[in-house]
Amino acid sequence: MVMRLKVRDLVESRGLTWQRFAEETGLSKQTIHALMSGKMSRLDLRTLEILCEYFRVDVGEIIEHEVN
Repeated sequence: MVMRLKVRDLVESRGLTWQRFAEETGLSKQTIHALMSGKMSRLDLRTLEILCEYFRVDVGEIIEHEVN
């Protein structure tokens, strides 16, 4: 089982820069980097809530569950 964040896909599909994304969400540069690289091992519920609100999507559109 693999969990994958689709934040990079959402940012790119909306034509956003990571700088603009950071400014508009208020998330730290470190958090943005971890989200964009997909190397985040833990996701804070508040961060997840911010992402859902910002992109106007449900959790399932941010986190993808891949079964091997």
